[in-house]
Amino acid sequence: MIMNKIKLDNVKSFGFPMPVVLVGAIVAEKPTFMTAAWITRVESTPPLIAVALANHYTNTGIQEKKEFSINIPGDSIVSKVDHCGTTSGRLTDKASVFRIFNGNLDSAPMIEECSVSLECVLYKTIQILKHTIFIGEVKGIYSEEKYITENKLDDNKIRALLVTMPENNYHILGEKVGDAWNL
Repeated sequence: MIMNKIKLDNVKSFGFPMPVVLVGAIVAEKPTFMTAAWITRVESTPPLIAVALANHYTNTGIQEKKEFSINIPGDSIVSKVDHCGTTSGRLTDKASVFRIFNGNLDSAPMIEECSVSLECVLYKTIQILKHTIFIGEVKGIYSEEKYITENKLDDNKIRALLVTMPENNYHILGEKVGDAWNL
């Protein structure tokens, strides 16, 4: 059998679209947010979500307060999302860019302009090489009626951002191609 695959020389060049989120925390008694893309669900019961972060200002708040938020932005605020990924909370008040609200947790600030926001309690922290993986238990999900269809979040209405690396381009979720586990 002849294979038509080509081995790439740079193993760091692998990439695929990743969801873009804004991670929120309280640092020095103020809300701050950072852009992150290394995120995934890791358990359904209890609902756990993991985000891998390099050494960032936001990490301090997550570690100290044991709470954080995951905010899912749509394409309408992509420039604000990019700003939060290119500036440090040590130097810039990134919370001033957004309208902030809290759910039931005091130290998980959330963003009104985001389509969906999750408030999380820190479940576990795993240190690996240059990154810390924060696993949070989702305690609340907040959205608006305009992002919901038939009592479920509607991906087409949310217009969630994706980022591709190493090209560093933003995209939105594309068209449906089939029903998972039912083809």
